[in-house]
Amino acid sequence: MVMLTMMWPHLRAIRTLPTVTILRREVEVNLKQDWLNYLPLALLIIALMIWQAKTLKMALAVSAGLVMTCLIVGVLAYGMVHLLFKLNKHSTQPMVSSIQIGLTNLKRRLRLSIAQMIAFSLGMMVIVLLSIVKTDLMSTWRDSLPVDAPNRFVINLQPDQLDAFQQSFIKQGNAAPQVHAMVRARLVAINQQTVGADTYQDERAKRLASREFNLSWAANMQADNQLLEGQWWKPEDAGKPYVSLEQDLAKSLNIKLGDTLSYDVAGTPLTLEVTSIRKVEWDTMRANFFAVTPPKTIDQLPASYMSAFYVPPKQAEFVQQLVATFPNLTVIDVAALMEQVRAIMQKMSVAVSYVFLFSLITGLAVLYAALIATQNARIRESTLLRVLGASRKQVSVAMLAEFFAIAFCAVLVAVVLANIVAWYVSASLLDIPFHFNIAISATAIICALFLIPLAAWLVLRSYLNQPPKQLLNSI
Repeated sequence: MVMLTMMWPHLRAIRTLPTVTILRREVEVNLKQDWLNYLPLALLIIALMIWQAKTLKMALAVSAGLVMTCLIVGVLAYGMVHLLFKLNKHSTQPMVSSIQIGLTNLKRRLRLSIAQMIAFSLGMMVIVLLSIVKTDLMSTWRDSLPVDAPNRFVINLQPDQLDAFQQSFIKQGNAAPQVHAMVRARLVAINQQTVGADTYQDERAKRLASREFNLSWAANMQADNQLLEGQWWKPEDAGKPYVSLEQDLAKSLNIKLGDTLSYDVAGTPLTLEVTSIRKVEWDTMRANFFAVTPPKTIDQLPASYMSAFYVPPKQAEFVQQLVATFPNLTVIDVAALMEQVRAIMQKMSVAVSYVFLFSLITGLAVLYAALIATQNARIRESTLLRVLGASRKQVSVAMLAEFFAIAFCAVLVAVVLANIVAWYVSASLLDIPFHFNIAISATAIICALFLIPLAAWLVLRSYLNQPPKQLLNSI
């Protein structure tokens, strides 16, 4: 379907093409066709995106991002073509003059050149971006975890088991882990206004409003939390109906500082005032909570306990002893989950390799199609240059200069945009520091500057090796 839609403008043009024009081989690619002819193709691509993304919002966002990327690449490519042409315009050296001829061809076929640059830039941007995400961002996230980050979580610990649980660690020569209370509560009202899943439009807010929360208490704010609004309580505030909320939860449920929250705790009503809003670093692998109260505020309510701790690989059997001693415990093996994540990442790496190959083949296909579409014009240009006394080397340099410039513009834009997107992903989604990867960027630039001119030369070398007389006879 995509192929037929893409072919439609050309099939439509064939109907009005005179037969004598084809016999005389005077057919040229007309890039100034009405862009409305490509509207069905654009609509089909958007429909395919909606089908794959399952939501109209995401499909439109991806489509808008793709269009914006194409526009940015097109504008930058246009500017770089004119800049390269002006830098080389006033040279009189024979070899540099050959380069100027290549850049002149680039400017003369500006629409086709920009189309090639957009295709190459998008493909190379995907390759560079996936390389950065696969090797750089994931490694940075993994390395950001402390060496002794908790690799086991225990839940459903009962109050009468706390001392025995902590003594088990001390007997093993380890420090007793910190335990945290968990009180199951459901949010039922904000400022005396009943709330539920139907109150919100956002999907995350709907889920949060329909689920139970784990309330906890703490005298001091955890070291990996950051206070954004309000104040943390003082020792004399113990027992007061205060609560500190995590910022994303407060934002999703539209909760502000000073609001009163009404909870239902197993049939017992509980009203708390929001006195602070925190930023929580969830990726530290330590126990954190959406809602925390001062000590003695909710400790009279039914509660269970949880703990997070690090178990060295040599003491793995200690976890089995814990489960045997406390059969009601649920142990979550974070280390095993991390291994599964690494296995998934390895499989993703294989998938990324196929994406690399597909992007490379797509780029070469675009290059081949562009060369075939302009082959007759290139043969005439080469013949004219050879008749006027240009050597085979000068013609080759002119051709290589054209595609070297295409490769340079395309890969430079691709590397810059890929690093910008990678920076956004690291800062906004993964919340980790971004480091510019010189090796990946340099490798992409070198490969593009070598492979694209080489591929063009392999396609066009047949007429470069022909003498001028033979070229004249073939026109």
